[in-house]
Amino acid sequence: DWVGSSFSSDVRVIQFWVKNGFIPVHLSSRKNEGLNGYSIIVIKPLSELASKISSRASELLREKILRTSHQVYFNVNPLTLDTILRSLPVKDTSGEILPEEYKSKLEAYLSGYLPYNAVADAVHYLLYKYFTYSRERFLDPIEEAVLIARTLQGKSWYHISLYLDIKPRIAEEYMRSALVKLLGKM
Repeated sequence: DWVGSSFSSDVRVIQFWVKNGFIPVHLSSRKNEGLNGYSIIVIKPLSELASKISSRASELLREKILRTSHQVYFNVNPLTLDTILRSLPVKDTSGEILPEEYKSKLEAYLSGYLPYNAVADAVHYLLYKYFTYSRERFLDPIEEAVLIARTLQGKSWYHISLYLDIKPRIAEEYMRSALVKLLGKM
């Protein structure tokens, strides 16, 4: 019904498997110390039943990453999480529109009136919609990684800068740039 593989999650290796038609369906919640990484399982369905199962498993993986990265995947490189989220199939409907209260908060943040912590809920909402419903990945991978690291994993600007090899001030500039794009599209 399917062909699969499991390996230590590395951006280039994930990209290889996805490029060849495999879908991520599981990311270990514990680091495999022997492999020095988090194990990931990818499958390529060969039957209708396997397609349905892999589709549901990939939906559950997306939900787990989007809802628990601040605890379960805090130590995973945000570029790895971004690569996985980019490769998952999106849902067919866009659901509800951006609430006006969130839009106002985000605009106040972009204008410099509110700090990030005051708008984190609105950013989370936008990021969830982007990775769940958007068929077009219009954000740069670094922008996505900054959003994932700050919003989903709860990393400080300083820690984001270490993971992504950029200055903390630049990390927040990526955040602002991503939010402008998201507000323009959603």
